[in-house]
Amino acid sequence: MANLWLVPDWLLLSLEDVELERDYYAKHIHDWREEWYPLLSNGTADRLFIDQSRITKFQVSVSYAFWESPQPIGQIYDNIEAMLRTYLVCYQRRAFYVDSDGCLNRHFRQEVAISRELNPKSDYWRREDLCS
Repeated sequence: MANLWLVPDWLLLSLEDVELERDYYAKHIHDWREEWYPLLSNGTADRLFIDQSRITKFQVSVSYAFWESPQPIGQIYDNIEAMLRTYLVCYQRRAFYVDSDGCLNRHFRQEVAISRELNPKSDYWRREDLCS
């Protein structure tokens, strides 16, 4: 699964990378907790992750760690199922698409609208600066 771009700008981490990154971050990143497991990477320091300690009734929210953001940590998807449903709807409604250069791309405003609709509990999509 190396370099599998699931959606624009985010690649799905292999199980080996999840374990390696989690262990590394838990030891070296001050704000990273041992219970956090990265799922997706943007190829730099940003990660989407789950918090193992918050799993309830087989569901867990998906959080973000955007270290250079004014709000570096928060919830981005209500749960893993909602994240995948959001991605599916973004593809169905052409918010995610392959451009004329063959690159996976996005219509960001459309992605935000879809994400707000399908993730009502997640603070990330409520940010006013997303569509300004």
